Amino acid sequence: MPKLTTKRNMNYIQPDFSPPIQYNYISEESDYYAIWEKQRGNQFWSDAGFFKIINPGIRNHYSGPDFLQAVIQYPDGNIKHGDVEIHHSTSDWYSHGHHLDKHYEKVVLHVIIYGQTVPVFVGQSLRIPTIKMGVGTLEFDSRPCHNLSESLSKDHFLNWIHIFATQRWQYLQSYFNQGNEHRIRRILAFMDIKSNPHLVQKTIEYYIGIHPDTEEHLKCEMVIAYARNMPWKMGRKRPLSHPISRLPLLIFMAQNYKKILKEVSPISLPHLKNYLLDNRHYHIPTLGDDFLYEILGNILYPLNEIYSEKSQYLKWFNLAVQPYGKYKSHLDKMGYKGKINFGIQQGLIELNKQYCGIDLCEKCPLIKIENRV
Repeated sequence: MPKLTTKRNMNYIQPDFSPPIQYNYISEESDYYAIWEKQRGNQFWSDAGFFKIINPGIRNHYSGPDFLQAVIQYPDGNIKHGDVEIHHSTSDWYSHGHHLDKHYEKVVLHVIIYGQTVPVFVGQSLRIPTIKMGVGTLEFDSRPCHNLSESLSKDHFLNWIHIFATQRWQYLQSYFNQGNEHRIRRILAFMDIKSNPHLVQKTIEYYIGIHPDTEEHLKCEMVIAYARNMPWKMGRKRPLSHPISRLPLLIFMAQNYKKILKEVSPISLPHLKNYLLDNRHYHIPTLGDDFLYEILGNILYPLNEIYSEKSQYLKWFNLAVQPYGKYKSHLDKMGYKGKINFGIQQGLIELNKQYCGIDLCEKCPLIKIENRV
């Protein structure tokens, strides 16, 4: 079978005119995010010269700029670290009120789809350059793993997913093998595992700093009162996903994880839910099954293997999960339509961490196997 190749567009020199945009082609700004994520190493022309995208940044799923922690080389050679905001046109910057919002002061590059590449401003003086990512010259990235199922058997694929999932399992367990304080920190981190890292860290440090002889219920009340005053950025999250909603359960687990492991047997969603209902005097809210599955997979199963000294890997791997859209889309592009369980998703997370997320397709073991077939 011939090798698949990845087509990359380099040095996007935009024309001076703006061709008509068919809005039924791409109708939402969010549709451009998948395109922007693939621009690592590419260059874009503006009136000031070429801007090189060293790293397009990390997608922000909450309020604030669209991409965080980007690395951009300016035409004068200076390398800027900061955020990126994407709009249809420059006017959207002002109509959305970003020029008055301090959360946009770290933006180092403004990206538009059509119109003139006019710099934008925050406050009185901060000037942010604008580049154009015109839809007429951009194509979605095509990776060599697309339609992988046509050349790689499901058994071979799942064997590799198990390898990556095992690495992820060992990674998760490593947090719990470093003593009680590290276990507590790991458990409490699940109040908001994807965002608000500084606020999460502050809340954890506050908890750790409370005198160890403080009664459990009082410690819980103190931490919740402290966290309630934090400026959490929630975006489109539902109320039950708010850190304040999750904290009572996580504090209860941090204080009682040894007892929970003994009394929740076997460890499963029904048994965990019944146990939490029996401990309602701790004022633990009724959280959704999806989050409880995350607790089982990321906390209780890894801890249980440490304390029981019996392998929990297969139970962990086969645990149900609400698939993340990113990894469901990845599997769809590969051509695999099967159900995603916790282990498959964790294996995909590790695969993405080692290869996909840093564009090492040519070194990916799945592609090497395919190319030998």
